[in-house]
Amino acid sequence: MKDWFVLLIIFLILVILAFLIAPIFIYKKKEGDVEINCKLNTTNVVKGDGYFIIPNILQYDCLKKLKTNYLETARKNKNLNEYVDFSFYREQRFLDELSKIVGRKLFPVNSIDQQRCWIRYYFGGMKANYYENLHQDRKRYGSHIKQYRVLIPIYDTSDTRFTIANYGSIRFEENMGVIIEAENCLHKVEIKTGERLLLIMDYITEDCDTLGSHYSCRNVDGYFKWIVDTVWRGVSTVYYKILNN
Repeated sequence: MKDWFVLLIIFLILVILAFLIAPIFIYKKKEGDVEINCKLNTTNVVKGDGYFIIPNILQYDCLKKLKTNYLETARKNKNLNEYVDFSFYREQRFLDELSKIVGRKLFPVNSIDQQRCWIRYYFGGMKANYYENLHQDRKRYGSHIKQYRVLIPIYDTSDTRFTIANYGSIRFEENMGVIIEAENCLHKVEIKTGERLLLIMDYITEDCDTLGSHYSCRNVDGYFKWIVDTVWRGVSTVYYKILNN
């Protein structure tokens, strides 16, 4: 029994060391290679502690292009998470519009983060829906930095309900933007019928997109949570794929 415990400790140490060293070799700043012009609606915002709700957040032309370019592929692949390096994710105008909504200057998360800018496909009857219980998003950065997640259904025929603990339950409709602050918004998302294609983007309140800031912006706690999030992302994506194909 002791031998197994020692081997487990050694394995965990090696995993942590790998996550500490690997970024030195794999970090590369992402500039956005998928060109789509997007503008945001910054009016009629519902604000609360840790959340923002924005109706019709995307300009129609942007919404139409996203739907046209990615819906059929998502239906075919049925991937829980599919990373897309949209150019608008880091465009200054887009950042300024998001910053206006949140009331803080926002920046892209570090390029090494897997949870950066991606699309997620939901459908009625899907297995391994991980987000139906109340939870908070994990913050991968230090306590001096705020982290926000932008959620936008770019196609939706579902009966999805988005519940925020200190606000209530709302119908999560196509082109409705919901922005939630990591570790400051208890929420859940439920879907039983229909389908939904969701655009998800993470942002932070400091410019941390360099190799050095991958370490300095996270602190010990944030770095550990980055490791946990990276592992969970891989495991949950593979498990979802196995169950739904």
